[in-house]
Amino acid sequence: MKFRFFSSGEETKPRGYSSDTDYWTRGRKIASSLSSKAWYNPSLKIESDEEKTYKPPSLDKSWEFFEHHILPRCLVESPDTAGTSGGGLFKRADIGEHEKQTMLYPVWGTPLLDLADFGVGAGCYFNTLLFLALVTFIAGCLQLPNMVFFASKNYDTLQTGKIDFLSGFKALALDISAICDSVTWEPCPTCVESDWNTFPSTDDRLAKGLNENGDTLFFIKKNNCEVNDNYAMVNLLTLLFIVGAIFFWIGTQRKRIKLFDGAEHSSVDYSIEITNPPSNDASSYDPETWKKWFENRFEVEVAGVTVALDNEELINLLVERRKLLRKLQDMMPHDEDKIDIDHLEEDIQKCTPVPRWKQILLRASTAESIYFSILRLDAEIDELSKVEYKPASIFVTFQTIAQRNKILDLLVVPITKIGTIAEEHTYNGTVFKVKKPSEPSAVRWLQLNTPGCIRALKLVLTALLSFFFIVGGGLLVIWVRGSDQPEFASFTITTLNICTPMIVRAFCSWESHASESSASASKYVKITALRWTNTVIITTFITPFTFSLQRGEGEGLIDFVYTMFWFDLVMTPALQITDIWGNLCRHWFAPRQKTQERMNLQFKSGIADIGERYTNLTRILFFTFFYSSLYPLGFFFASIIFVSNYWFDKFSILRTWQQGPKVGASVARMSNIFLLLCLAVYAVMGTYNFWMYPFDNVCENGNVIDKEFYGSWTAMDNNGGALFQNLVVAEDNEEHSFCSQNLLMRFAFPWLPGSILEGSEKWMNDSQMKFDMVYGWVMIAVVAVVGVLIFAWLFGRIVYALFYRDYKSDDGDEDLGERFEDIPEIGGYVPQVIINGYVYPLLLCDIDNIDEEYLEWCDPYSNYDEHNIIFDIPRIAEAKRKLRIVHADSMVSSNTVEGHQNQEEEEMPRIFSIVKTFEKDSKEQQGFLKRVLTRDRE
Repeated sequence: MKFRFFSSGEETKPRGYSSDTDYWTRGRKIASSLSSKAWYNPSLKIESDEEKTYKPPSLDKSWEFFEHHILPRCLVESPDTAGTSGGGLFKRADIGEHEKQTMLYPVWGTPLLDLADFGVGAGCYFNTLLFLALVTFIAGCLQLPNMVFFASKNYDTLQTGKIDFLSGFKALALDISAICDSVTWEPCPTCVESDWNTFPSTDDRLAKGLNENGDTLFFIKKNNCEVNDNYAMVNLLTLLFIVGAIFFWIGTQRKRIKLFDGAEHSSVDYSIEITNPPSNDASSYDPETWKKWFENRFEVEVAGVTVALDNEELINLLVERRKLLRKLQDMMPHDEDKIDIDHLEEDIQKCTPVPRWKQILLRASTAESIYFSILRLDAEIDELSKVEYKPASIFVTFQTIAQRNKILDLLVVPITKIGTIAEEHTYNGTVFKVKKPSEPSAVRWLQLNTPGCIRALKLVLTALLSFFFIVGGGLLVIWVRGSDQPEFASFTITTLNICTPMIVRAFCSWESHASESSASASKYVKITALRWTNTVIITTFITPFTFSLQRGEGEGLIDFVYTMFWFDLVMTPALQITDIWGNLCRHWFAPRQKTQERMNLQFKSGIADIGERYTNLTRILFFTFFYSSLYPLGFFFASIIFVSNYWFDKFSILRTWQQGPKVGASVARMSNIFLLLCLAVYAVMGTYNFWMYPFDNVCENGNVIDKEFYGSWTAMDNNGGALFQNLVVAEDNEEHSFCSQNLLMRFAFPWLPGSILEGSEKWMNDSQMKFDMVYGWVMIAVVAVVGVLIFAWLFGRIVYALFYRDYKSDDGDEDLGERFEDIPEIGGYVPQVIINGYVYPLLLCDIDNIDEEYLEWCDPYSNYDEHNIIFDIPRIAEAKRKLRIVHADSMVSSNTVEGHQNQEEEEMPRIFSIVKTFEKDSKEQQGFLKRVLTRDRE
């Protein structure tokens, strides 16, 4: 048996693959113009070897693969656009669609509604970006009076009183912030150096003065900037607006999910999942039995059934075996485009030797070691393939949405009412646990049935790893801030934010999740925690309190905030839009590959991860809210960043990122928690910052300075530089003292305004005293409501499930009257897995009994058998070959195909999941089977 990794096949372009350059990406046009140059495309120097049937790889074919298999495409149903009855402009095509004419989604012309083609979660994400862009813009407009106030002499006497638009953007951006340049040194007879030793300490706010007699007197630096009534009222108005906007957005989310879900039909709309099938009932293996049971009991039409078996151990070994074969293939000479799995011992002699230094230093595997690993796996696989695996989950797809809803209405009940289910709705006495499944592309078939205790243990371990990474990142930021160039802290934090998703993905690859939505939610929580910590919490922890209003790059807090916004506005989008690594792979590494598949693999880009994009969204919002009372211009920065993220992410999904699994609304719902947390943080920080003005730890004692301190004083800093000279203390100078204004570091119980503000009257001005309790109780109210909502979301669902069912018939599943079999663009539940090193997914089940439209992808140059791991077991492959011959003969002589098939399948152990589709007109299905048989005989 030959195992071919790439089928060179016919060179004719598949029908539906257009040669019209108007349908090409810009990168392909550039590559086409340069492909005739040997320096760009070295494969031109390689000549075909007819004797060995070797053909040099085609760069154009790889670009074709990139545009038709990596990037999303829509159907061309008119000269200008494609249409769908779902309400959008475009109808998404299957991956690799080659029977129908397709085109790339237009970047500018694809409406928001059609972004739900990539999952309801994607549509919700882009909608949230636009909403937050609008909210932050309006909030910025509401804050304009405060920006004008900060630039006026009423706030800072050293300001010019005018906003100078010609002074440069940075100078303008800092002038309209809370930076206070008006400072004075005031006598502080009671001050001691130990007052400033609390972490993070600073030595630039206290100075020891000397007079001509050698006497000493401590001086303390005072900020002469105060807030007023208008500042307080503007901040309260902005807070109330944002609270209302966020609550409105969360409250109307169900309607938006319904809108996006209805814009594009998917298999989820037609399907259910049974998570507790009778494992000891032989009929549970038979799709026909499930079809008849549902149709007879509920008067519905079943379109397809998938019986997923608990065979994860066997499947994981087969996948590992494929990975090892991939490694061997990569070590083969470039003119060997196939590997003979029946003669591996001979093939490994052709592999390129691995240098000894790589074996020692890099732990690189040799061909011989890989071969012996394959032999060990073969022995384990042979043993496991003799076991009969039990059904673990059943996926049933119906012909209409109304039929699916009918089943859910009858079978989904609260936990406390399970006993009320009618006996005719049970399966041999078993009460089914029924739920809406994930999208077919989002099901993790290798981890579908992992025990809950193992899932929990892995989650705990990855949480610990994430915690250690947070600590490590924080220590790095602290070290940079304490170095000679603290201005690089912003760059360090941005770099950590960019690298965080890759690190977290590596951690989460060890976890077990039944769906991509669950995995995405796990990554969402970890990445958000890391980014919030790196961007805000660590910065707040290591920045001295008195730096809050201080100017100075590397020292001033507001300078840091401005720099972070600038990095998010410029650096991050620039790296994303240029896609440096992706372009390097496509334009440099790909043309230098020796085989077609290796060249194609260079065109596989990163998969769009909506959960990771949500973390970036909430990080920007969290950062904006945290510092908005000191830097109100951040609202405008955030608005621009959200708009740019909308377009850059849209461009990346349509032109750069690989098509990933469709993520449902679970991530969007989880984002509500983080939006609420951002809201609570906004209320808390806005209130505390108002209370803690002027951030200098200076209080007036109300006493005139003693006469003994009259005279001229001089103070030097630690480096011998003069802090002030000839500072005269006279009878009009008041005595000052140190008082900690950092209420965030003060423990108050109960956490109420009265307890928190105890002693704050020493530094507050009249405006602060007037509004302090108003701010306090508004903060308490917001935090209390947010806390109740989050608690209800986290724990209320458990109580809710006891008395109410978690399904509503109007949960976005509007029945437009279309039958499942009439929508070829949506697929079904076919077990498969995507692994590195392979261009196409690996199938994990027999697909001879399904319509080819049930799969959401196709390889136009080869058949599905090449990508099916069931043929990696020799006796299964031989049995399938015989069965197909029987089918072929039966099709010619009689209609006894099904009888032969059932007889043969009964003789084989049930080791792979079973999938079958049912249609009224089976001619198309039989045509597919005939094509399979023809290819098999050839």
